[in-house]
Amino acid sequence: MNASDFSSSRLFERLFGQKPLPTSASASDPLDPLSQDTEQNGLGSSWENRTTNQALSEQKPISLSELTKGLDANRSQLSDLIRGLETASDTSEIDPLGTGDFALNAVVSSDSTTAYPGYLLRYSPGFPLEKRPAVAQWQAQMRSRGWTIAVDGFYGAESAAIARQFQAEKGLSVDGIVGEQTWEATFDNSTITGATESPPTVAALTVEHPYPGTTLSYSPLGILSFNPQAQTFQQALKSLGWQVEPDGLFGSRSAAATRLFQQQNNLDADGIVGPLTWAAAFNTNAPLAPTQQNLNPVAATSRINAAGLELIKSFEGLRLNSYRDAVGVWTIGYGHTRTAGPGQRISFNQATALLREDVSTFEKAVTRAVRVPITDNQFAALVSFAYNVGSGALSSSTLVRRLNSGDKFGAANEFLRWNQAGGRVLAGLTRRREAERTLFLS
Repeated sequence: MNASDFSSSRLFERLFGQKPLPTSASASDPLDPLSQDTEQNGLGSSWENRTTNQALSEQKPISLSELTKGLDANRSQLSDLIRGLETASDTSEIDPLGTGDFALNAVVSSDSTTAYPGYLLRYSPGFPLEKRPAVAQWQAQMRSRGWTIAVDGFYGAESAAIARQFQAEKGLSVDGIVGEQTWEATFDNSTITGATESPPTVAALTVEHPYPGTTLSYSPLGILSFNPQAQTFQQALKSLGWQVEPDGLFGSRSAAATRLFQQQNNLDADGIVGPLTWAAAFNTNAPLAPTQQNLNPVAATSRINAAGLELIKSFEGLRLNSYRDAVGVWTIGYGHTRTAGPGQRISFNQATALLREDVSTFEKAVTRAVRVPITDNQFAALVSFAYNVGSGALSSSTLVRRLNSGDKFGAANEFLRWNQAGGRVLAGLTRRREAERTLFLS
């Protein structure tokens, strides 16, 4: 869909199958950029010639009822057009000629096929891609220079990555955006040293540490597991001065360091390690990390955080009438057992108060059991664990012993062993332990 679809006259035509009647043979629509005269729009002629205007004057006017029916019948199409107009992020990319050339800010002569189109070629994650001839033209030129790139007219992540490498090679600002300087360098054939250029590739930059072929990313809802590629990348960041531990767990801290590293190297700061971020980490010219870094959640307090409290609520559930749990223990509220008994009923406020009282007990239990510094999320995960299995089980567990010995990964895996009740593995307990482990490692 191009901008010509949004002119008032052409919108009318798309909705009703005919062109609107002009108020006079020479009238123009002040809201329609295609209806202005030659001197105003520079198009060489008005958008409707005399023959067309004469034909239009013979059409039967549309009544108000027909107009209303047309709007109702085409409401969906009208909504699509409006959404298209709202998502146009830069008016310089609108194509009033409907040709797909998108050249508002530059006049391209008929004998010049390499002139800068007058707008930026850029990739914005999350926004739909639009096919543009200027993009295809740039991609074709890059391919002719020896770069491996699809010529499809869509400026996506691949095109932006190639642009960044090309800019680095030419000493331009490395931002992945094809502006006038990058465009001119692309079509400057005098800079091609051979029949085909040998562009720097990710593989060439990472001979000693080749890209593993899969991205590294962190998801708060995912389950962390040891990854040797993550450990290799963490070691590279640490050698540059980033305050990350090469433990092979690509968690929130590693993702935070990656985002800052990407910003420092003019890459997309998404915290995901792809081929370009991987190559940059092993580049001998990679910049050192700043002295001040904010990568870590605050040190744990003696109170459970919101994430831990919500985890407890979600798995315990709220029951205002007393009941027997999976192993026959009387329970009420959010898993409260200490004062629960048969035939009891409480209010929502009472359930919340009991939860706060119980949580306070297990907060103290975690504080007594753990003898090493931990984060807020680790503290919260342990409180949820103790709330479910009891303070005694927590303090005597292998989980706490491993944590106090400095084995964070081993301690995290211990959560998964506590998924049985009455000698049976319960799916609910398995999900809870996985959630607690994920919170612990985040």
